[in-house]
Amino acid sequence: MSAQDFTLSPQWERDLDRVRQRSLGIGIVALLACIIGAIFWPDQFFRAYLFSYMFYIGLTLGCMALAMLQYLSGGAWGIVIRRITEAVTRTIPLLGILFLPVLAGMKTLYSWSHAEVVQADPLLQHKHLYLNVSFFIGRAVFYFAGWFILDIS
Repeated sequence: MSAQDFTLSPQWERDLDRVRQRSLGIGIVALLACIIGAIFWPDQFFRAYLFSYMFYIGLTLGCMALAMLQYLSGGAWGIVIRRITEAVTRTIPLLGILFLPVLAGMKTLYSWSHAEVVQADPLLQHKHLYLNVSFFIGRAVFYFAGWFILDIS
């Protein structure tokens, strides 16, 4: 088969363009709703953002694990999904950028990021070497660097 066999008809191109335009419009409206939510209800916004962020990073890292397993085993079982899993792992740099709102909302999301809370709780004092803002950011940079290196190799 040649590449011409896989080209879209003009009708499909128009339909695809219409879907793209509608999706862009929906995305802009959703972005505006998120901005409004972040301004008026920051606690709820950051919790919802973290939940959805964890969902998408889970999908991405799961696809990376599947792709790595398929390459490691060398079997033919993953050939059908290989390109899909590889394409999903290409979102790791974008997810690194989208991690910035989590960092911005650390004071809202994590009680251990408040010094007065840590001083009042002996358990948090015991965990303070691991649960502190600078080590959290360092771990995040380390993890994203590792995932990015695994993704490009």
